[in-house]
Amino acid sequence: MVWCVSRASSVFIVLAASIAGSEAAESDPVTSVRERFLVPFCSGHCAVTVFAGPQLTTDLAAALGAEGKFTAPWDYRWGASKFIGGALSRDVFEYRDYFKIEAEIGVGQRFGSFHETDGWGALYFRWTKFPWNDWVKTSIAASTGLDFASAVPAWEARETGVPGGSKLMHYFSPEITFAAPSNPDWEIVLRIHHRSGGRKYWGDVGLFNGTGGGIQYGVIGIRHHF
Repeated sequence: MVWCVSRASSVFIVLAASIAGSEAAESDPVTSVRERFLVPFCSGHCAVTVFAGPQLTTDLAAALGAEGKFTAPWDYRWGASKFIGGALSRDVFEYRDYFKIEAEIGVGQRFGSFHETDGWGALYFRWTKFPWNDWVKTSIAASTGLDFASAVPAWEARETGVPGGSKLMHYFSPEITFAAPSNPDWEIVLRIHHRSGGRKYWGDVGLFNGTGGGIQYGVIGIRHHF
């Protein structure tokens, strides 16, 4: 399984390099795929993201300052697991320079105390209008979608409050991005990669086996728009 994710990560890296790199010969198969399929389909509306980070054990609501409680980032609690992942996304709706919706698919691998593989598909709702964008181009976003894990570790099963947990969970992963106005196609991404069954908010959902909270990671990454 690690080999598979390693290969998938290599695809993301090669794709990013081919997009950002200089022109290659027409016989180059990577360039051929890019020119024939990606450029017409994307036309500036696609992005590739790679990110990594440690397990975040602080409650998500506290990390976001929701429900009347807030934990500052320097007080976050971290677990022994690590995560590396990559994602492809495309804009599907945009309203001027205020707001847009993106479709994203991604895959990632857990390391350390956990060894499962994650795959997800989601819609991201992104706000892009900030008064300081002339100095630091900023966006905030949150997702709704599905995350599927190759297995459920005992730790997550206990966290969900349901024996055996659930391989399939809701994917809610807020993020904030920063970019230089002179080079907006390259962004720094800070994301909480979070999966849970959401029982606390919408009750027992059969699709997620009635689970509650799940595993999450605090990750940092790079995104390139093309």
